[in-house]
Amino acid sequence: LRSSPDDDEARKNATDARRAKQLRRALIRLGPTYVKLGQVLSSRQDLLPDPYIEELKTLQDAVPPFADAIARRTVEADLGPSGASQLEYVRSDPVASASLGQVYRCRDRASGREVAVKVQRPGIAAQIVLDMHLIRELLLLVDKVSPLEQKLVPLLDEFAQRLFGELDYRAEGESAEKFEELYGHMPKVRVPGIYWEATARRVLTMEWVDGVKMTDEAAMAEAGLEVVKFVDVGIECTLRQLLEHGYFHADPHPGNLLATKEGELCYLDFGMMSDAPQSARYAIINH
Repeated sequence: LRSSPDDDEARKNATDARRAKQLRRALIRLGPTYVKLGQVLSSRQDLLPDPYIEELKTLQDAVPPFADAIARRTVEADLGPSGASQLEYVRSDPVASASLGQVYRCRDRASGREVAVKVQRPGIAAQIVLDMHLIRELLLLVDKVSPLEQKLVPLLDEFAQRLFGELDYRAEGESAEKFEELYGHMPKVRVPGIYWEATARRVLTMEWVDGVKMTDEAAMAEAGLEVVKFVDVGIECTLRQLLEHGYFHADPHPGNLLATKEGELCYLDFGMMSDAPQSARYAIINH
């Protein structure tokens, strides 16, 4: 008996969904570097089928967390006992967990305001060094036989440089403030403020912003928000980043963007930023 086209399509979809789950689990087992690569791929619908995109999207803010006790020890080690005591945990468990760190919802005892505290994963620098070394050795072999004009090792080196740059949360805080200075004046664009008194190399504390992910259709509908309006804001902000100042958010996946009930597009996670040189900006304008 021959199967119908509908049966073949159903089997293919089931196979893609199963393999997508296997890929996600494999990336998590391999560690933060590979999770980060999965995050990059989750926004590349031109490269992967939809089942893979949907599965990899969960890596944006739903990676298995590390122990809360370790996170609290990190906060105390970096901020000191007095600095750590200024943070009251609204929830004992993280509200989000990503490749390099996880976020807790806290309250600043001094001001009474709620804040988001991002804590870096333990031992992550050493793990990334090892991962990058192994991947680089493999790509050196691939580049020798690859027919592609673009060599892969330079791309990996650029990725590694950006990734290591994300490990100093003080630099991320400075990037957030620079982004706010350049683009915060735009209507409907919001950047959380940084709490420097509770920020260190492995701990970043910023203003808590209530909002929903634009890919969460149910939450958007419940809040009475229209995705298209936020897309318009995002497009204008992106063009200003690329064409006016050249300083741009290099990791704007859905996990790093929030839609607020006030209709603002809130940017999060300023660990991966980049600059477009003037020559590149002119080339984009000419195109």
